[in-house]
Amino acid sequence: EIMKDLNKLVAFNVTPCSKFGHTLRTRSGHCCQCNTAYLEFQKRNDSEGIVYIAKSLLGKIIKIGFTKSIQIRSESLNRTKYGGFNDWIIVYAIESKEAGKIENKICSELSDFSKYINYEHDNHTQLASEIFTINSTMAIKLLLEVCNLNKFKFKILVN
Repeated sequence: EIMKDLNKLVAFNVTPCSKFGHTLRTRSGHCCQCNTAYLEFQKRNDSEGIVYIAKSLLGKIIKIGFTKSIQIRSESLNRTKYGGFNDWIIVYAIESKEAGKIENKICSELSDFSKYINYEHDNHTQLASEIFTINSTMAIKLLLEVCNLNKFKFKILVN
């Protein structure tokens, strides 16, 4: 809580990690020396931006994600054939100063509907991990519930 109040990402001289004994950890307690991606996850969690819900009719799946530009993200989902599909349409999007937190919470709420898909991207196999097997109407309803319960302020961009 103190780190959050002071807007600090890393603590030092903490309990050593079990893998190598590193003593740098993120606010959430992860070793940021073993996996530097934890720093990016933490920064993203604190970021303002856009949370979107996209759906693929062919895949009968939705994707929930975070972006700074909805237009660029919409195009890139199809260009890169995210999850192996190129028919993505963004059906709902909100903008918030707490978008990182919102994305994190909604993905946690939908964990029972998670689906992981390997697909080809830039000549290597990539894992699509923000995919869910729930219909977009239910996902939108849950997103709004998460925002209201947590008192997150937001503006609807795509409805």
